[in-house]
Amino acid sequence: MLERLDIALILSPLIAGLIGAAVFPVIIKLSYKKKMFKRNNFRTVHGKYVSTLGGIGIFLGLMMGMMVAAMATQNLNLILVFVALFFSLMIVFILGVWDDLQTLKVNEKLLLQSLAALSLIYLHPLVITDLGGFLGIHEIPYWIGFLLSFLIVLTLVNAVNLLDGIDGFAGLYVVLLSLFSAVMGYFLNADYLQIIGLTTVGILSPFLYYNMYHRRKLFMGDSGSLVLGLLTSYFVLSIYQELQLQPTVLSHSVNWSLALVALPMVDLIRVITIRLSQNRPIFSADKNHIHHAYLNMGLTHNQTTFVVMQLTLSLWLLVYWFEFLAPFWHTMVTVALMFGLYLGPIVIQRLNEKFILE
Repeated sequence: MLERLDIALILSPLIAGLIGAAVFPVIIKLSYKKKMFKRNNFRTVHGKYVSTLGGIGIFLGLMMGMMVAAMATQNLNLILVFVALFFSLMIVFILGVWDDLQTLKVNEKLLLQSLAALSLIYLHPLVITDLGGFLGIHEIPYWIGFLLSFLIVLTLVNAVNLLDGIDGFAGLYVVLLSLFSAVMGYFLNADYLQIIGLTTVGILSPFLYYNMYHRRKLFMGDSGSLVLGLLTSYFVLSIYQELQLQPTVLSHSVNWSLALVALPMVDLIRVITIRLSQNRPIFSADKNHIHHAYLNMGLTHNQTTFVVMQLTLSLWLLVYWFEFLAPFWHTMVTVALMFGLYLGPIVIQRLNEKFILE
C-alpha cells in the first residue's frame, strides 16, 4: 500500500508536468498575439521573435506541484519548508517577470535578489556553520556562516541566470541537479529534497520540449532562470547541511558542493576574468560563455547542451570515484576536474586553430 510520501512523490511531478504542458503553449500564443518579446542584446543567439516568458509556467508548475505534495503528505514540517521556499521564489519570480518586460538596472536586480537570498537562508535556515575540515577549517562563527551562505545564494542565482543562453542549457543542468537532489534526499531521508527535486523535473520536462524542439520556441527568460538559480542554491546548501549530519553517505561535503555547481561557477569565473582583462564591466553582455565557445566549434544548440551535460555527469561520477582520497587531495582533484572537463575542449580547439593558422 502506498504511503503518503509515495503519493506525493508521484503526484507532485505529474501535476507540475501537466500544468507546464497546458500553460506553455498558451504563453507562446499570447506572446505572439500581444508581441511580448524582450529586446535582444549582444549576448543573444536566438532570432528576434522568441517568447521569454516561460518562467511563468515554470513558477506555476513548481508551486502547484509543491502544494499538491503538501496536501498529500499532510506533514506540517514539510508544509513550512514549502511555504518558506515559495516566499523566496516569489521574490525572484516577480523580479524576473519585471525584468523580462522592462529591463532593470543592475542595482535594482541585486536589491531584490539580496532580499530573496536573505529570506531563503533565514527562513529555512541554510546557514553554514561548519566547513567540515575544508582547508583545515571546521566550525565558523554564525555571522561569518550567514554572510557566506548569503554570498553563495546571490552568486548562484546570477551564475545560473548567465547559463540561460542557448536551448536547453540551463534547464537540463537544473534537471540533472534536481534528479541528484531527489536521489540524495532518498539516501539522506530528506523527504523535502525528494519532493522538490522531482517537482522541478516534472515542470522542466515539458518546458525543455518547447525550448529545444518546438517550432515556436519558448525561452524561460529571467523569470525562469532566476527561479532556477535560487533552486540551485537551495539544493546545494540543503545537501551540504544533510551531508554534514550524515557524512557516511558522501564524505567530502564541501567538494561535492563545488562539483554540483561546477558548470555555473566555472562559466562565471571565466566570463568575469575575460571581461576584467578587457577592462569591461563584469555585468556587461557578451558571447564569452562556455556555451558560446562550444557553439564556435561548430556544434548546434542541442549538441552543445548534450555535450556539456555529459561532461557534468562525468564530473560527478569522477568526484564519486575519487571519494577514497584524503580531503586535501580530493579537493585538488575536484577543482582540477571542474576546470579541466569544461575548459579543456575549448583550450584544445584554440590550440588547434592556432597551429592550423600558422
